[in-house]
Order: sequence, then structure tokens, then C-alpha cells
Amino acid sequence: MERLQLSGEIDLVTAPWQYEKLARRVESDPDAFGRTVEIDCSDLRYIDSSGLKMLVQLQEQTGKKLVLVGLSQARRKPFEIAGLDELFELR
Repeated sequence: MERLQLSGEIDLVTAPWQYEKLARRVESDPDAFGRTVEIDCSDLRYIDSSGLKMLVQLQEQTGKKLVLVGLSQARRKPFEIAGLDELFELR
């Protein structure tokens, strides 16, 4: 299974660009990912509601389950507050 990478800051400015990059990669070779898409978030420094919305849209658009790995406790908090820890698998 291939793994995608999220790094830096995901906010109102960067979320659309990140979405296009991730969606294009998954849709270009859906068989490389199987039923799930693992996204390495170990280098993610910040994510706001725009970034959370982008990930929800990515899961809906691709029809794949998102598995977010390498989230620090501080980066997990927004997902937990928004209830997205039940939508995504957080590792």
C-alpha cells in the first residue's frame, strides 16, 4: 500500500492545493491504495478547519477510508474536537 504525505501547515490558503495534490494522486492509480489511503502526518505542524474539511472531502470524493498516521497529540486534538476521530482512523 502506498502512503501519501501531509506536511507543514494546512489552512484556508493551502488546503485547496493540498486537496488537488492528494486527490490527483489517489485518482491516478486507485489500485495502488486499495480500500484505504494512508496519509503520513508526522511532519504536519498545523491544521485548521479548512484542512479538516479538505480531508473529509478527499474521503468522500475518492470513496477510500483515510488512515492518518504519525499525528502528534497536538495535531490529533482538532480531529477529536470535531468528532472526526470516528470518521478517520487515527494512528
